[in-house]
Amino acid sequence: MWGGLLVACAPAPEAASEAPPASADTPTAEPVPSKRPSVHATLVSAEGVDVALAFVDISPLYRGYFATQEWVATLGKDLGACFGDTVEVVISYDMETRIGRILVQTSWTDLGCRPAMGPEGVDLTPLQPLGRALARYRDAIAAARDVRIASFRSGIRLVQGGEICDLIIGGQFPPDGTTFSGCITLRGHEVCLGERHEPHATLPWPSGEQADMLRTCLGR
Repeated sequence: MWGGLLVACAPAPEAASEAPPASADTPTAEPVPSKRPSVHATLVSAEGVDVALAFVDISPLYRGYFATQEWVATLGKDLGACFGDTVEVVISYDMETRIGRILVQTSWTDLGCRPAMGPEGVDLTPLQPLGRALARYRDAIAAARDVRIASFRSGIRLVQGGEICDLIIGGQFPPDGTTFSGCITLRGHEVCLGERHEPHATLPWPSGEQADMLRTCLGR
């Protein structure tokens, strides 16, 4: 049950714990979690980069699922295409919106596979190694432990210059990491630059202040 994903000291009501995973249509705003990660453990990946897992409102049982050495080692190996040092992965579950997230949290300067910026928009295809790595990690846990984990939104959270921007992998469910959703999150608010359910390799620039936010996250 979804209640099992929550921290044990704050159990969900029984009705809420039986709720199905949220669909992509559910929220129009996604607040950036204000809680500090409850657990932060670095796991060694022999063939790739080390992975630091941080959890927000995830129970000990599910922390164990996400921290399974075999899957984390594969994730670290796959993320080696985009990083040269330890990678932080924040795994969270928001009971209010019923949305789980698996996000690589990094700055532009630490990211090796950077999106390409042009006058018309942002080319996200360089992020494919990262997207595929997260999709493979998510799907392995979902197949072996709880199929509902396949609904966790996965992607990258860029933190730069006081701005926070989330780019979420998208496309046919469950997304394979090669394309991204048309909706991004800027300062905790969802901004749709294209159709949510369509796969996108590029996104146009948002307008006004939102464009400045995204440019800051992208190192501009």
